[in-house]
Amino acid sequence: MSRTSPNSADTPPPTGERGTQGTVRDAPTGAGRRADAVRPSSRPVFRFVFRSEEGQSLVELSMVIPLLLIIFLGLLEAANAYDRQHVMASLTREGANMASRGAELADVESLVEANGAQIGLGERGGTVVSRVWVDKGTAQVVAQQATPGYLGLSQMGAIGDPVAQFDDLGLVDGHNVHVVEVFFDYEPFTPLGAFVEAAVPEGLYSRAVF
Repeated sequence: MSRTSPNSADTPPPTGERGTQGTVRDAPTGAGRRADAVRPSSRPVFRFVFRSEEGQSLVELSMVIPLLLIIFLGLLEAANAYDRQHVMASLTREGANMASRGAELADVESLVEANGAQIGLGERGGTVVSRVWVDKGTAQVVAQQATPGYLGLSQMGAIGDPVAQFDDLGLVDGHNVHVVEVFFDYEPFTPLGAFVEAAVPEGLYSRAVF
């Protein structure tokens, strides 16, 4: 008959130690909490990286915004200048067409000035209307009408001057053409005005020949 210690069958093995039934030892509760407490957290690292990338984006944005603003203002200025040039081209064509039909040069000049009021032509520009006649194979200015202060600015020259730039038109003796020139002192409306004035120092110019 074998001996057994009292209550040996009813006593469970100690917690965390391998007993007769194969129970695996568990880590003490206090030790597990201490391990979790000393484990480094990754949240501060991620927060630092996020803030660093956000700051870099702000710096890049502050460098790009001025460039985009300059491009935007440049496009506005170019569009405005193109609009003025388009109006001037229409004025010269209309005036030269009117002069070729026998209208007086003074009436043509007045009409162009009146129609150019939409761009302020009377305040910032002027008109020159010329009649060019071909005599003995040479084109020369025979009549001219201009806004006060613009008579000497015509690229056709003064009355009696030969017009060499018409030689390639093949004009014959007794043939005449009418030329309307419009000058406009363009005024920029954006802070880029200094650059525009440097690019167009003599203002805008348009000419039509009929």
